[in-house]
Amino acid sequence: MNSAFIDKFDAIAQTRPTQLALITEKASITYAQLQQKAKHIAAGIQSEIDDDVEGVVLCLKRDDALIATILACHYLKIPYVPVDPRTANEKIDHILAQARYLYISNAKTNQCQPA
Repeated sequence: MNSAFIDKFDAIAQTRPTQLALITEKASITYAQLQQKAKHIAAGIQSEIDDDVEGVVLCLKRDDALIATILACHYLKIPYVPVDPRTANEKIDHILAQARYLYISNAKTNQCQPA
């Protein structure tokens, strides 16, 4: 993982904490809020993984949670595979079978659910 990216993000969050970092249909989030959310998610991911986990599969809707979770992966220096929630279950199963991945989803129960 590129630590320069997360270092730059942290520098912006430190120098411009109240500046908008992300605008979605439902919310506007400042750099400080996004950083806090990403670090909170990183702590949650860290508690779920062990040395055998090779990465994270992210089946997340395109919203602030996706961006924060990608940042969390950068904080943890672990690879991630973003998967569109409309992806067929068979394809997700194939991705998950390739390596030891932690699976994260916030999609509806009929979307992005491995068999």
